[in-house]
Amino acid sequence: MGQTDINSSNSLQEPVVTACAACETIPEDVLILTCEHNLCLPCAAANLHQSQQRAENSTFQSVICDECGVATVLDPASATELISLHMDLQQHI
Repeated sequence: MGQTDINSSNSLQEPVVTACAACETIPEDVLILTCEHNLCLPCAAANLHQSQQRAENSTFQSVICDECGVATVLDPASATELISLHMDLQQHI
């Protein structure tokens, strides 16, 4: 039997947060997309709003990655939160 290294890949690691794929800032809160790129929440909210305008009859709510174009389908609760955030941000402009 061999020895097991407790520092091997089985240990939990803190995820590395990279810049928002849209605005390139380092966000405090992120939406990690299917493609593993990140969007800050304000950019994700604006992106969802744009996606909804392009696909009025779609039953899926999705965000399109600004960096690679891959769509990430959102669950209804997350989509509702982003829609609410988008409306709040629009009131402050």
